[in-house]
Amino acid sequence: MERNFKGIWIPRDIWLREDISVQGKVFLAEIDSLDNEMGCMASNAYFARFFGISKSRVSAVITELSKKGLVNVKLTYTDKGNVDRRYLELVSKFDKPLYESDAKPVKKVETETPNDLLAKEVIDYLNSKADKNFKCVGANKGFIIGRISEDYGLKDFKHVVDVKVEQWLRDSTMNKFLRPNTLFSPTNFGNYMCEKSAKLITKSDDDVVQSQTSFYD
Repeated sequence: MERNFKGIWIPRDIWLREDISVQGKVFLAEIDSLDNEMGCMASNAYFARFFGISKSRVSAVITELSKKGLVNVKLTYTDKGNVDRRYLELVSKFDKPLYESDAKPVKKVETETPNDLLAKEVIDYLNSKADKNFKCVGANKGFIIGRISEDYGLKDFKHVVDVKVEQWLRDSTMNKFLRPNTLFSPTNFGNYMCEKSAKLITKSDDDVVQSQTSFYD
C-alpha cells in the first residue's frame, strides 16, 4: 500500500493527551502516513495485520477516534446500497518536521498577544518608577496576566505602582517589596487598589477647603 512515509511522528498535543490510548495515537500516525488526496483507504484487515490485533479491535479504535473528533469516516456505496469503500481522514493533519538534510531550520516566530504587551508596559512602568530592572518573563509576567484576567487594566496597575512607590521607595526595609510578586499578587493587589496616594488625599482636602472658602465669599 502506497504511503508518504519517512518515519513515525506524532504531534506533541496528540501524544500528551490522556484521553487517547497509545494504540489510538499510533493509529493516527498510520492513518496520516497512508492519507492521500482521497484519504486513507486501508481496511480493518490491513490494520489488523499491521498492528497484530483483531479486526474487531481495529473497529473499536477507529470508532473511539471518530467519537473524539480526530478522524472523519467517509463511506461510499454500491448501487445496491452496500458499503463499497471506506475513507479515513484526520480532522487536523499532522504538521511534520523537515527531514531533508539540506533544509534550513525553521525559525519559530513568537507572536505577542495584547496581554503580553500590556504586561511588558506594566513592568516598564514599575522599573521606571521604582528604579528597578525586572524582566517581563516567568512569574513576573504571570502575576500581571493573572490580574488582567480579573479585568484590571493599565490604569489600575499604574495606581498600585504609584501608591506603593510613594510609600516604600525611600524606606530601606520596604523598598525590596517593590516587585511584581508583591505588588501584583492576587492577595495584595485588590487591597493596594483601595489605597489612595497621599498626594491625592492632600489635593482632595485642599479642594474641600477651597470649596468652603468660595461658599462663604
